[in-house]
Amino acid sequence: MLFSLEEISTYFQPKLMWRALFCAITATLAVQRLNPNKSAKFVAFEVTYHHQWLFFEVGFFALVGAIGGVAGAAFNKFNPRVVACRKKSFLKRWPVTEVLLVCLLTCVIDFPFTLMRASNTEFLAMLFSDCSVRDAHTA
Repeated sequence: MLFSLEEISTYFQPKLMWRALFCAITATLAVQRLNPNKSAKFVAFEVTYHHQWLFFEVGFFALVGAIGGVAGAAFNKFNPRVVACRKKSFLKRWPVTEVLLVCLLTCVIDFPFTLMRASNTEFLAMLFSDCSVRDAHTA
C-alpha cells in the first residue's frame, strides 16, 4: 500500500489518498479475518528460514541486486527504442501476426528449461521450499 501511495502521490489529492489507505487497511483486515487460504496464514506462500545467513553472502546478495538494477535501467533505456522500431516495422499492419511471432519465440526460448513449464502455483511452491528438498523439477 505504501508503494502505491508513493507512486500516485503526485496525481491524487491528499483526501483521496487517505481514503485509499483506509480501503487498503479494511481489505487487509477482511482478508485476514476471512482466511481464504484456510491456513491461518496471511499469504499463500510463507517463507520460514531455518538457518542464519553468513556474512560473506551479503556481497553476493548485493551483486545480484546491482545486476538487477542495471538490467532494469537497461530495459528502461532500450524500451522506447524497441517501441519506435515496432512502429516502423512491417508487422504494424498485422498485429495478430506480431503477437503470434512473439509467442512462438517465447515458446522456443522457454521450453527447453524445465522450470519454465511449471504452473505458477508449482513454481511458487518450489521457489519457497527448502533447498534440501529434491523433486522432479530439480533433477
